[in-house]
Amino acid sequence: MSRSWKIAATLAGLVVTNSVVSAANYYWNPATPSGNWVINAYWSVGAPGTYNQSWFNNNNSAIFSGEDQIVNLDSIVTVVSMDFTADGIQISDGGGSIFIHGSVPISVSGTDIATINAPLISVGVGVVMVKQGPGTLVLSGANNINTVNVDAGTLRLGGNSAIASAISSSSLIVNGTLDLAGYSASRSGLTGSGVITNSGAQASTLTLGTSSSGTSNYGGVIQNGTSQVNLIKSQSNTQILSGANTFMGTTTVNAGTLAASNATAIGSSTLVLNGGNFSTSVATVGAGGVTIAGGTLRLNAGSAGALALSAGSDFSMTGGTWALQLAEGADQITGSGMFSITGGTLDLGGGEIDYDQSYTLFSGFSSGSVSGLTISNYSSEFLASLGDDGVLSFTAVPEPAIMMLGALVPVAFLRRRRIHDKGPGC
Repeated sequence: MSRSWKIAATLAGLVVTNSVVSAANYYWNPATPSGNWVINAYWSVGAPGTYNQSWFNNNNSAIFSGEDQIVNLDSIVTVVSMDFTADGIQISDGGGSIFIHGSVPISVSGTDIATINAPLISVGVGVVMVKQGPGTLVLSGANNINTVNVDAGTLRLGGNSAIASAISSSSLIVNGTLDLAGYSASRSGLTGSGVITNSGAQASTLTLGTSSSGTSNYGGVIQNGTSQVNLIKSQSNTQILSGANTFMGTTTVNAGTLAASNATAIGSSTLVLNGGNFSTSVATVGAGGVTIAGGTLRLNAGSAGALALSAGSDFSMTGGTWALQLAEGADQITGSGMFSITGGTLDLGGGEIDYDQSYTLFSGFSSGSVSGLTISNYSSEFLASLGDDGVLSFTAVPEPAIMMLGALVPVAFLRRRRIHDKGPGC
């Protein structure tokens, strides 16, 4: 029977367990180098000591304490907790699955590393897998977990499906360390105050926003390890980054809102805005470079804000909107590279604008070019233009009365001349 049929049958109540006993602690024989979770009678129930019991599915706790053990799982088991107290223990994937429901702690002690290759499957709603203990837990199975909570120690990815979002309500809480390890992960939202890093040999991507509603705030650190970390914001929910981040990959906004409430919220990553919104709520936010093809850029809400590009980085705008603040001083983008605008919209907000003043929107750049830009939301009595020097200026449009008077003067002069030429009495 395939894994999917086993899971379907179990969820439908078609699998009958061997026996029904009270939930208990099951201790795997530490002297056994390897074995089968269900078939072998390598368990001691209640306390370690007599290892001659078989596993019974009744929401029991599984405890492993033998170094470098390999426990093969080819059936479906249900656990309320798992505890690894030795290094090198592996739960291998033999076609089985580990069912979890409610809040399920998985603890790894000391500096130990434990690996679960078999998939962890949420049963019901609101399921939370809680990584506990100072050790490292590696997940490499095709897991389906509502909420992943890294409470302590390190949770390391061992595959792209380890914490992929198969459900829209999935969330990620990081108060310990999440090591992406060269793989990708996706969640509806991110909260916590821990560390997200990448110890892998290739770049990792964290996608946030697989849900269409809600707001999440992450105050921890996102940093490069041995390789870069990339961040993608999708769907229509809001993700706030309030921590001091240092990652240097790419931050891509495709939908929803990514809000930066710290000057280094997106580290020195390159910001790519394809849709949705990128907004800031502090005076200055740093970025590696900026590319706007769609969506809306908003700097520091109702006050003047700045986006500071790292040395030599460029700004490019081919579409989308920069929603500008001019009433309380001008928003500004600073850098030392080049800026290029070939499309998109500059929305001036329609507020109190001093049309006698010019505004430097791009400062410090080595060169700039502007074409195909639409400037909107300002008084029709003026004409706005953004020069290649990055300066926004306004020119008054002549009033209709003055234009009419200017048009009538030649006509009146011509009429008087005709009358004069005809002479008196004509």
